[in-house]
Amino acid sequence: MKFSTIFELKEKRSEEQRIKAMQEAKKLSVVLAKRFPYERTYLFGSVLKKGRFTKHSDIDIVIKGLDEALFLKAYAFLLGESNFPVDLKPWELLDEHTRKKVKEDGVVLDGKG
Repeated sequence: MKFSTIFELKEKRSEEQRIKAMQEAKKLSVVLAKRFPYERTYLFGSVLKKGRFTKHSDIDIVIKGLDEALFLKAYAFLLGESNFPVDLKPWELLDEHTRKKVKEDGVVLDGKG
């Protein structure tokens, strides 16, 4: 098998995993909204960038408006529900630069938490 063919197969598998992770993130936002009240969730990071999602990547989600007393429960819930590693970050603890980046580059998953 040619090196270029191996590389193409690796890229194809990586892209398939990225798409699955995006679908998983959407599903997670729906089940999260049924259990926890929040204002909005954003998907961001490597899962949104073709060619950047690897087997070591996680699903990066920012959650806005979740009561801080519920954060660890929500995080644990997502980890238990997901087939991928998840990194949940509270919007309220992000610095202004990161908030701007999430708003500009991120994708709103669910605004009806």
